[in-house]
Amino acid sequence: MPIQKLVLGIRNSLPVGTSEEEFEENYQKVLKPFMTLLYNHPGVYLWNYFSGNLLEWLEERHPEFIMLLNDMSKRKQIELLGGVHYEAFLPLIPSPDRLGQIEYLTTFIRKRFGRRPRGGVLPGDVWEPSLASTLKSAGFDYILLPDSYFANAGCRGKELYMPCYTEDLGKNLIVYPVSTGLSGRIGTIDPGTFIDELSLIYRNTGTEVICLYLNPLGLQDWYDEFFSLLEERSNEMSTFRPVRCTRNLENLGKRYFSSVTFQSMMRWIERRPAGKDQEDLDASVLPAGSYRHFLTRYPEGNALYSKMMYTSLLVNQIRGDRSRKKTAREELWKAQCHSAYWHGRDGGIYRRAFRQAAYYSLLESEKVTKERGIFKPSIFTTDFDMDGNQEYLYRGTNINAYVHRFGGGLIELDYFPASWNYCATMARHEELYLNDELPTDSVPRYSFLDHISDRALVQEDLKHGVVPDIADLSRKVYEQDAFHRETREVKLKVDGSIKTEEGELPVVLHKQYSFKKNIFMVGYHLSTGAPNSREFYFNTELNFAFTSPGNLRIQLNENSAEGMTLLLEDRGINSRISLSCQTPFTWHSLPMNIPYLTEGGIVEEYQQHMLVLGWKILPDMEIPWTVEVQVKLDKI
Repeated sequence: MPIQKLVLGIRNSLPVGTSEEEFEENYQKVLKPFMTLLYNHPGVYLWNYFSGNLLEWLEERHPEFIMLLNDMSKRKQIELLGGVHYEAFLPLIPSPDRLGQIEYLTTFIRKRFGRRPRGGVLPGDVWEPSLASTLKSAGFDYILLPDSYFANAGCRGKELYMPCYTEDLGKNLIVYPVSTGLSGRIGTIDPGTFIDELSLIYRNTGTEVICLYLNPLGLQDWYDEFFSLLEERSNEMSTFRPVRCTRNLENLGKRYFSSVTFQSMMRWIERRPAGKDQEDLDASVLPAGSYRHFLTRYPEGNALYSKMMYTSLLVNQIRGDRSRKKTAREELWKAQCHSAYWHGRDGGIYRRAFRQAAYYSLLESEKVTKERGIFKPSIFTTDFDMDGNQEYLYRGTNINAYVHRFGGGLIELDYFPASWNYCATMARHEELYLNDELPTDSVPRYSFLDHISDRALVQEDLKHGVVPDIADLSRKVYEQDAFHRETREVKLKVDGSIKTEEGELPVVLHKQYSFKKNIFMVGYHLSTGAPNSREFYFNTELNFAFTSPGNLRIQLNENSAEGMTLLLEDRGINSRISLSCQTPFTWHSLPMNIPYLTEGGIVEEYQQHMLVLGWKILPDMEIPWTVEVQVKLDKI
């Protein structure tokens, strides 16, 4: 009777931006106990996948663990699989970066462990058909994907367990189906019964192979007994590394897998339809390309994606300096880690550390692209966020400032000496797991969003994180009034109306941005289209992401040379924003804490400070009301 082949493996990765404490906890509670246990069962063979940043951390903090892996690899007990070094979703990054990230991890494994990986896994199991040729070109002979992808491709019975070929552009790739249902039963029944169930599947389906994911967290006693039983029964069921199993497979069929996303992503994409709860939304495979919906589900993810794509363009424009390009590209790759772009079990995009780590790497990469003596500050238009409209991008030596026509707001404000994006904010989104009564935001948390109120605001007005508004200008698309490259100025215009008891009062708002070095000005001209004798209050909303409320010091100087100046000092990055205006203003601030779900439950995390500057106005047809705010970024 042929030996029943069992292909077992673990995958372990931590996002870029994970704290040192989380890395250490993962090592002490997950990796070290499991791999020590496996080492004591030399008759059990596994594949192992570790993300590149995790391997780098292990090499620096626990070189003894790298030595253990090396020893186990040399005695052919484990096979180290390749993948994407910084855990990017391959379909969402440019083609050169796909091959570059795969080869980067491949090279790391080859240099440390003496063998080039023959196969790999994909972050998030995100698949598109064109990846077959990409992975084959990167040197892979096989990958592992969930068996639900096989079911979606029409496989039944034995076909759900057996590897098969897939192809793109004439390049073949073997795909192993991982039995996710069986993997989920590990630890729920005793090891002997589990092995008997596996044997029954072999007999009933006629499959030669079953592939399983092992969760290395906990279950030490279970795995100890399971591995002992496998060693005892190795004459009937034996563990195989994929590289060995592949050599013994013949007459494999061929299948084509559509663009699919594994079911665990489903609940992070969906909003709650009327009358449905979480359980109603379970599904095995999502529609084609559905993981891309994260880019519209969360504007913050699309903003980061747009910045990543733009930075990739800058990096690929470097010519003649291979070292500089290599440095810029490696920083870019760090920013492509998928966790910062979507929700996920670890909190993902809601984790401020993940987003800021991505922006930090993108800004470090962009700094390298600025060649000394050649780079000059400039402003230009481009469809930065790929929405069909032009945005205004100012690139300076010390700052970046990107202006969007929606709301006429500032969508990115980068300070290069700290490699910090003050606009890496997070809005409050509707989530399946949150109470329906919690407030949500209808627009992203941009800066310089314009509001009009019928009275002076007080702190109580902001307790829900919303600025009272009787004009709704922040939800309108501003028109370009003028654009001057030479003077680095953008002039925008929007027509709106103020809602009053007598009806609607037409208003016209002109808004001007002008940039110089580490300073920019935001000017307003507001007039009405009809006679008016009422007083209103113009409020501009700013949302700035600081390192923490504890690191933030806010100070008002009412007698500065620039008039009133509000100083916002962040001691976490030793940087300061100064907001100055010759016209006296009122101001209010509110730290924004946003709840989100992680594997440990719902947590709240500080995301940004909302600040509102306000002025009393009397709009008039003949004489527009004007005000100008100066914004300066510098070191403390």
